[in-house]
Amino acid sequence: MDPPILNAKVSLDPVSLSFGAVPSGSGQTRQMSVALTNVSGGPQTYSLAISGQPAGSVAYNVSPSSLTLAAGATANAVITMAASQGAPAVANGYQAFLEVKAGGTSIGHAALFTLVK
Repeated sequence: MDPPILNAKVSLDPVSLSFGAVPSGSGQTRQMSVALTNVSGGPQTYSLAISGQPAGSVAYNVSPSSLTLAAGATANAVITMAASQGAPAVANGYQAFLEVKAGGTSIGHAALFTLVK
């Protein structure tokens, strides 16, 4: 079996996003972009979703939820982090993942992090 990198279908840049420190109770919303590049030999349709969504106080969303890219093409997805006005400070912060799938199979992810203080 080949190592997974040899069968890569997508490249993500960056592979982790930190939305920084958000003051507790501020109700802030922030956005960041992730570039997805099709590194396969042909066109690919990717589905994008957030997994491991933290309960309640911080929510992450991705737009668009699907991208179709020609081989070698790059497009951006926007990740939005929304902290509720009552978001409590949590020592380890809030985490989730941007999951990228092709044909129903998970092929990549980016870590998402927000510190509420």
